[in-house]
Parts: sequence; structure tokens; C-alpha cells
Amino acid sequence: MPYKCSVCDKFLKGLFFQGYKCENCGGLLHRACISLRPCAGRRHTTSVSHISSGDHVIALTRSSISDHGFLQFDKDDVIEIVQNHGNGTFTGCLVNDRQSVGLVQSEHVRRVRTNSVQGMGSPLDSPVGVRVDRKESTVLPKRILGNG
Repeated sequence: MPYKCSVCDKFLKGLFFQGYKCENCGGLLHRACISLRPCAGRRHTTSVSHISSGDHVIALTRSSISDHGFLQFDKDDVIEIVQNHGNGTFTGCLVNDRQSVGLVQSEHVRRVRTNSVQGMGSPLDSPVGVRVDRKESTVLPKRILGNG
């Protein structure tokens, strides 16, 4: 797939070493185009289209939408994804108040690893976790000891 320079919009030539990629903004550039435009800054790294039910996100800002149906949250609140709608919104619930459920816009949150969130409680308390049956996942077969 041919790539285009994000500054001059011309194709990047070559099979292997086609150009440069900015680590901050993700822009693809020719060597000559690097000095023509300053970096646009950090790109938005939350990709809500790649998260699924049960994943956790952290609120970047306080919820400013007072519309009925949208979840009200504060900055740094942990939100569990109940259903991803794929259009930049998802249904989520506050981890510390599972009764608070509503729509969330993806630009107001960032993704977290679930093992880095402390004090989250049991996954069975989650609206998503009740569907997971783990009672047989850790049962090992009994060893039969023989006389031989």
C-alpha cells in the first residue's frame, strides 16, 4: 500500500525506507518535508473501536453533557465498557457506582490496562462479568495413583 506524505501529500517512494514517521503525531513525512511543518502534537491514542465489553477506560475530563442518557462522571473516574457502539460512543458504567450507566463519548476517555487498575472489586460484580462462568477453568483432573 503506497503511503503519502502528510505535509506535501505526495507519495513516499521506495520499497523499504519510504520516509519518516513522527512518534508524537504519527505523521508520515519525506526527509525534505520534516522542517516545513512543526509537529501537530500528540495524536489521540484512545481507539474505542478496538475496545470491547468489560474493558476499562479513565475519564480525561469531567462530563459536560447534561443530556439524559449520557453518563455523568468526573475526571479520573474509571468507566467500564458495557457496549461499544462503534460510532465514537459507548455505553458504560462507573466502576465505583455500578448503578450509574449511560452513554460516553470516546474523546472524553483514555484506555487503561485492566491489570493496572487497583481496587476494582470482583469481575462478577460487573454487568458484563456475570456472563463468565469460571468455576471449571481452574479445576485440575485428579491424579489416580496406582500400585505399579
